[in-house]
Amino acid sequence: MILSIIIPCYNAAGTIHRCLDSILQADSFALVKEVICINDGSTDGTWDTLSVYGKEFDIIKLIDKKNEGVSIARNIGLEHASGEYLWLIDSDDFISPRSFSVLEQHLNTDIINFGYRQEDSSGEYQSNLVNVKSSENESTGYQFLDRNDGRLYLWNNVYKRSFLQEHSIKFLAKLISLEDSLFNTVAFAKAKRVKILSNELYTYCYNQSSISRIKSLDHLLKLGQSSINVHTNILSFRNERVKSSHEYNIIQKRLMHTVLGFFYSLLVEKYPIYYVKEILITYGRLGLVPVKRENNDFKILVFQRMVNMQWPFLLLCRLNRIT
Repeated sequence: MILSIIIPCYNAAGTIHRCLDSILQADSFALVKEVICINDGSTDGTWDTLSVYGKEFDIIKLIDKKNEGVSIARNIGLEHASGEYLWLIDSDDFISPRSFSVLEQHLNTDIINFGYRQEDSSGEYQSNLVNVKSSENESTGYQFLDRNDGRLYLWNNVYKRSFLQEHSIKFLAKLISLEDSLFNTVAFAKAKRVKILSNELYTYCYNQSSISRIKSLDHLLKLGQSSINVHTNILSFRNERVKSSHEYNIIQKRLMHTVLGFFYSLLVEKYPIYYVKEILITYGRLGLVPVKRENNDFKILVFQRMVNMQWPFLLLCRLNRIT
């Protein structure tokens, strides 16, 4: 029993049973030492459901706390976990029946990365698998980041607990989004050994009530501030590397990828024009604009140039708010 599973739960009454059942019914379940569920001040029946499971299964450990956000909830899970390896998953998703039998063959590394299925708004599933040869399924963390397409999720990785502790890797408490991007940028940069598995072990489910899909202005501004906090922290982490070194350039590439993604969200989520102007000024002062990222995709390259020129991007934002 060497694996701790950490699940932050907020208003997950409709999905947490599916998530827990997928864990309890998976083969090689003996690999699991504990399932830590952190109820982050839910206002629905989440705690009632968790209590039922907690009474029936000793392996399920429950923590009930006031609502402080997913980053703090995950940090509490990290503090309470005692397994040799950690899997941080979301309460509205579920795992493959073969997850544990696959993982137990590879628990000798800092991080294990694996494939997943992703559900879209129509209920269709798309597989996301890394096609690697057996001779190429191990790399350093920097090599992984260099090849990564920008999707740095938590739930398709398993982390060695002593590795996270050695490097004091945890979640920035004030983040409500992109916490996985910051956490993984640091974690992979510190990792000496990463196993990459061409197995689909996780299903990410579409959730209309997800925190990232709330559209009120107040919440959009909180998401924006969270993005700024992530980017400034990655910027500081980059600056700890020797300038223009291989490591510096890899972190820079990851940083530019997520910065450009932020500007895309400013456009599509129809942020106020005054706020977009403030971001352009702030990111210019930080040296994050102009965005310096090599792009082979013509559409992305055009969008990047519009952001860097600023006035075309502002015009595009204005036009998008009219539609």
